[in-house]
Amino acid sequence: MNKRRCDVISDIPKYFQTLDDDEKLDALKRKVKNGETVFDNVDPSVWFRNCERELVDPLQAGDIQGTVPGWLDGVLVRNGPGTWNVGNDRFDHLFDCSALLHKFSILNGVVTYQCRFIKTDSYVKNHAARRIVVTGFGTAFVPDPCASIFQRIATLFKPGSDNTMVSVYPIQDQIYALGDSNYMQRIDLDTLDTVQKIDLARDVTILHQTSHPITTSDGKIFNLGVHLTSTGPRYCILQLNEVADNAPKLVTSVPVRWRFHPGYMHTFAMTANYYIIVEQPLSISVPRLVRNSFTNQPLATCLKFFDNQSTTFHVLDRTSGAEVHRFRSDPFFYLHIINAYEDTNNSIVVDICCYRNPAMLDCMYRDALENIHSNPAYAQMFRARPLRFRLDLNSNQARSSLSRRFSWNANQMKKNAGKFSAHSETNADKLSKDKEKRFATTISTAGKISKHKTPPKVEPSLICEVGCETPRLNEKYQGRKYKYFYAISSDIDRDNPGTLIKVNVENNTCKSWSQRGVYPSEPVFVSSSNTRVSHGVREVSTPVN
Repeated sequence: MNKRRCDVISDIPKYFQTLDDDEKLDALKRKVKNGETVFDNVDPSVWFRNCERELVDPLQAGDIQGTVPGWLDGVLVRNGPGTWNVGNDRFDHLFDCSALLHKFSILNGVVTYQCRFIKTDSYVKNHAARRIVVTGFGTAFVPDPCASIFQRIATLFKPGSDNTMVSVYPIQDQIYALGDSNYMQRIDLDTLDTVQKIDLARDVTILHQTSHPITTSDGKIFNLGVHLTSTGPRYCILQLNEVADNAPKLVTSVPVRWRFHPGYMHTFAMTANYYIIVEQPLSISVPRLVRNSFTNQPLATCLKFFDNQSTTFHVLDRTSGAEVHRFRSDPFFYLHIINAYEDTNNSIVVDICCYRNPAMLDCMYRDALENIHSNPAYAQMFRARPLRFRLDLNSNQARSSLSRRFSWNANQMKKNAGKFSAHSETNADKLSKDKEKRFATTISTAGKISKHKTPPKVEPSLICEVGCETPRLNEKYQGRKYKYFYAISSDIDRDNPGTLIKVNVENNTCKSWSQRGVYPSEPVFVSSSNTRVSHGVREVSTPVN
């Protein structure tokens, strides 16, 4: 059965053309023809490890090579695939593997380790039945041959997978496991027990949110979701600070480009004054979602890549909530935004790990991983590059026609405060009633940017000639101008694919660390007391072959 669902771009944007090396590809094809190993330094078995036993009690690390810094105290929790197997069944896609939490506790140079599966409803149901009974991202459940026709029909209307296998994020004094869905799982940090399941669709009809919230300097936690309304789906900014006890707060929203094809979102960006939503042309087909409720097909079959459509950058004002600028670029696929910040000359810089198309999602099917050495195009499919997009806010072509300048006195301001937008903020209450001093303010009324305007096109620049995924930086510089980011290499045809990279975005250079047979996870920067911007440690977990 052909599981491939992603289209291929026929017109390759110029910043991806350099990624193709025809001579190298021809050499790899000859290797396949001769029965040789295609990628000499790649061992795909690292992806197929299964956790056979949970470690509830902390296990102290025995042989520690090197020295753990004395100032490094804390806990690192990772989330990711734990097992491909349920009974005799196997998941078809990496994104469907049962979520496993890894906890590394560091204190006084001593490291302990625990691991627990997240006890989602999907996990409990699958393991109770000893087979896959919940459809996931790329895996359809197999109907019970012993079930009656009525039982089989009933299973079609059960909710999809709540397998939150992507990230872990702290909210207030709790930690939560997230995936690209409407579900969150609250986790006990001490024991890694699954404490509470939160369904964002219950109160505010959130179809899904990204796996990567953002915390601002004042402690507010925001995320991007897709909100179902009477007029169709909208991208919405959520505030999650009280999500354990209350529904998330809807801060603002903007309509999706195609009503029946909202974009697939995995991350978003924020600066001091703006939310940035990067709407890629990889969409989730609503008609296919409806069809799948009757045909038991996985979510991946609902993804459609519009290869002849642009990527759209929506810029929303954080004070008014209105979309105030819009830009476009050639189509690309992405999972992770590195960072965004407001720069000089009234511009916004957005750095993204970009792929030419979403074929890398196909690379994560089990059969693709098992047959990696017989696919000479695998490296090209998985190749990403860090690109920089500069959004010029001075462009009249990009500016919303709904942002206007008003001049009112204090009493008029109080009377009209909040009238133009549910998100408008004023300082009217702080003004003296006795003074009729007039002042000017900008109020962005809620609405759309004119459909008659074609957004200006942005041409990106290459930050560094290196593959990168799961980028992280010193969180002090989140939403601010920065110098370094850290990531893992996505170039599987390197001499050592398991490479940790440090990229200097100011001079476009890269440093790397690697060790044969070691595959780092997403790096996390932990700053020391030293004030230097890059002084600290990068924490990673590293499977070893």
